[in-house]
Order: sequence, then C-alpha cells, then structure tokens
Amino acid sequence: MPSYESGNPNLKPIYRDYVSLSGSWRDIVVELTYYSTKNYFMWQTTPYPGNPDMTLLKMENMPRYNTFEAFANYSPCFFAIWRPTFMAGIIAQDFKLMHNGTEMKLNKPLGIFRLNNAIHLPWDMWLNVDFSAQTSGNGDNVYLKSRWNCDLGLYKSFANDSWSVKLQLNDVFNTYRQQMTQYDALSAVSVNKIYDTRDLSLTIRYNFNSARSRYKGRGAANAEKDRF
Repeated sequence: MPSYESGNPNLKPIYRDYVSLSGSWRDIVVELTYYSTKNYFMWQTTPYPGNPDMTLLKMENMPRYNTFEAFANYSPCFFAIWRPTFMAGIIAQDFKLMHNGTEMKLNKPLGIFRLNNAIHLPWDMWLNVDFSAQTSGNGDNVYLKSRWNCDLGLYKSFANDSWSVKLQLNDVFNTYRQQMTQYDALSAVSVNKIYDTRDLSLTIRYNFNSARSRYKGRGAANAEKDRF
C-alpha cells in the first residue's frame, strides 16, 4: 500500500511534570518517581484523506498519560571479599491509543533487574560477574519482550595502581536481543534484532599521574576555594 509522509504544523508543545522521592538506609537506596506527560509526540499512520488505498504518516499529539517508576538498590559486603549490588525496578504506565478504531491499553508494567558481583580474589585480583534482565511489558506505544544477559570481567592492578589489566567477556551466553512491537493508529510493526554483542577484550591501562598530584597556584582565590 503506498504511503505518504508529512509534517504537522498543528503540533502542541509537550508538557511533562514529575515528582521524585528518594531515601537510603544503610546499604539500601530506594527511589520513586511519578511522571505526567501531555501532548507527547508520536508518529501515527492513518488513512490518506480521500483515498482509502493509501496511508499518511505524520507526527501527532497523544493524550495525557502517567508513568510510575520504583527502583531499589542494595549494596552489602559479605565476608570482606564479595560486594554484590542488587537492583530491582518497575516501570508502569497508563498509556492508551486508538488502534484500528479500537482503544488499546498499553499498560503492562516492565520489570528491570540487575545483579552485579565484585569478588576480591587472591593476589589482589577482582572478578566481576554481572547479570541483567528485563521482563516483557509496555513503554510508550511499544510492547517489549523479555531479555537477559551476563558479562564477566577479571581485573588486576600493579605498582600501586600505576597500571592495570582487564580481561572482559560480554554477553557470555549470546542472549542479548531486542524484540518489540510498535503500535500506532493503523499499523503494528514487529522488530526482532539479534545483536552481535558477545566479545572478548583485553585492556591494558597506564596512569601517568598515579600519585594524583596537582599543581596549586598561589592566587588570591585559593583561600575561597579551600572554604568549599
């Protein structure tokens, strides 16, 4: 079916209000955020005026919708050698749009999880084992399928951190994907991206100023800087 694309001089400006609340207790950090978005811009496919055999793609303002985010982070230390970081979050919205003449509710929450592990090994080496995952759910006018991946890293520094070596293996199980379906007024477009993100790298880094020395001038402003 032929399709045309056009601009839209009648677009209204986007307004977004939000309130954020965060707090911490010992090794736990929690953050809550509420967004209210009005006139969000979005590409929409509609029948071409006067010709049902053609379509028109242009930007349209969306009705107001709300989004709620909640994230918790826990970073303890076990046995003086294991420093895990647990992160769990949820993103929920009440987004709606008209799809083929019917109101579609895109309000399935997204769950986001991460577990990063830093393990102190003998000979002052560090092993990093990082996992991340996302559940299926909605973001704006998109339905996202679940995905997960794992990364490994081994780090060692020498000569009082003057130089270091890091061996990194990303996407160990070759599981990283981007699978989604995007909806508008007339169409639904599915995307399945398989990324080539599995890779092995070796990084050697040298610090030319490992003592962290800095030149300090004798200008009149130094006394004021020291106050901060």
